[in-house]
Amino acid sequence: MAGVGYAAGVGDEVASAFAFRKPIAVTAAYMLVYYGFIINQVLTSGRLKRAAKKKGERFNRHGNTEPDMIWADRTVLNMLEQMVPFLVSLWAHAAFVSPDTAAMLGAVYVACRACYPVAWMLNKVLFVTVPNYIIITYLLGSTVAAAFSGSA
Repeated sequence: MAGVGYAAGVGDEVASAFAFRKPIAVTAAYMLVYYGFIINQVLTSGRLKRAAKKKGERFNRHGNTEPDMIWADRTVLNMLEQMVPFLVSLWAHAAFVSPDTAAMLGAVYVACRACYPVAWMLNKVLFVTVPNYIIITYLLGSTVAAAFSGSA
């Protein structure tokens, strides 16, 4: 069985990792940002727990209204909410349309996503989320269009 879309002609049945090195790098960068956000969430929780203990109070992790904890949680949760749409769109576009375009737009997406914690603190999350939504829409929309137009 021959490959489909961009993967056709790269190898017999499986495209080489080299052909997809740029989207692979974007995916790795995305995961680094994700784990950075998780580490921040854990460190924030630990810091607030120690502060509560010092004051003789009980730290309620999941009922916490501390702004720092809400910030850390929203940073992780927003990334999780958008993880599947982004990665599916990135890889569908890379496989069936263009790994270079997918990687370029994916890099912009990851850069915006990395700015989410600052944007959230400044109450400017739309400066991150809107470009990210546009990128996801383009990546997926152009892949669907290519599939149905036969241009992939």
